[in-house]
Amino acid sequence: MAGKKTKMAIGGVMYAVLFALGSETITGSLNTKTCGGTEWWNEKILSPGSTTGINFTPVVTTIKDLTSKNTDNVDFSTTRPRPPIENQAYTVNNVLITLVKRESDNDYHIVIEDGKNNHMIVEIPDPDCPDAQASSHCSNYQKARDEMDKYGTSYRHHLFDVTGVLFVDKAHGQTGHADNNVELHPVLSLKAVK
Repeated sequence: MAGKKTKMAIGGVMYAVLFALGSETITGSLNTKTCGGTEWWNEKILSPGSTTGINFTPVVTTIKDLTSKNTDNVDFSTTRPRPPIENQAYTVNNVLITLVKRESDNDYHIVIEDGKNNHMIVEIPDPDCPDAQASSHCSNYQKARDEMDKYGTSYRHHLFDVTGVLFVDKAHGQTGHADNNVELHPVLSLKAVK
């Protein structure tokens, strides 16, 4: 029993150090010359015509379950149709945010984790981007970004519920990616809960 208590105490100290030493700001800068991406951009922002077949009623799940999904057969050609694995919205509850970075396409690239070494990327499109504004979900992006901005200097001190559509990205060295490269992209809701 004493060994278990010691391990828990050490784990608690390490967790506190992680929060104390980590940067707690939204990094990156606004790209005023361009916004939006290239590969599968319509799917990533839910452009009109790209949402057929998606079940937007979210399934509550865990990061571990999402990052355990088999993505070996996903086609990464740029002309691919949306694969069946990407036809579902999911909610993960009580997750930690360890990194928030504005990328060159102006998306918020967010790394979430569950405190059990399971992590993945979620991304919120820029609601000011004309392509994103064409999506019927643009107001969701705005609300999620507003919530992230509200906690932009204190996000490591809160837990969040995040809802988004599953997306399987091609591996390209992204910070915080899951081993199977699943993401919630786009995020449809982000709320601080604790």
